[in-house]
This record gives sequence, structure tokens and C-alpha cells, in this order.
Amino acid sequence: MELNKIFYINEYRQAYNFAQANDYTIKEIEADVNGKRYQIVEKPQPTVYEVAQRDHYVLKQWFDTIYAYQEQKFRRLMALNKTDDDGVSAEEKLNALYLEAEEKRARIQALEAEMAALEK
Repeated sequence: MELNKIFYINEYRQAYNFAQANDYTIKEIEADVNGKRYQIVEKPQPTVYEVAQRDHYVLKQWFDTIYAYQEQKFRRLMALNKTDDDGVSAEEKLNALYLEAEEKRARIQALEAEMAALEK
């Protein structure tokens, strides 16, 4: 198998394995008298908008999961006047978390502006 190879369904498994191993994909092309045909092709590169959407989603997920959990954890430790597992005070950890959150919020805003501009 190789890039741009055209094949029929009977070779699909071999082509699939090759495509997966080499970060390619398979697309169906026009059939001929022998049946459906497929071709091994390069994966299309994501658009700028798709990359921005993905980054935006990842950052939003961080706030919904990691940030929420970490903030609760460090607040509880602060209330008990304890340190985290690595010996750093909960207050220091919480301040670092807030700084990281501010950076991520700024990035989210920039991504939202970029996506809005790309939609026009």
C-alpha cells in the first residue's frame, strides 16, 4: 500500500491498517464497473476556525473540570490551614490557579474574537 493508492473493498482492511500507521485517511471515490473504489489520501489540515474552536473547547473544559475541582480542593485545604501533597501552601496554590485562570480567560476571549472575525 502507498499514498494515493486506489483500491477496492477486498483490500480495505490492509489499506486501513496502512492509513492508520501512517496518519493518512481513506476516501471513497467514483465507482467503476468493478464496484466501489477507495483511495488512501493525506488527512486534510484543519482550518484556522476549526483549530480555534478546538482550543476554545479545551479551555472551556478546563474551567468546567480541572479549575472547579482544584479551586474547591485548595479552598478546603486553606480552611483547614493545610498544605497540598507537595508541601506548598493551599493559598499559594490557589493564587497560582487564579493566575492560570486569568491567562486562560484572556485566551478564550481572544479565540472568541478570532472566531467571530472568521465567521464574517
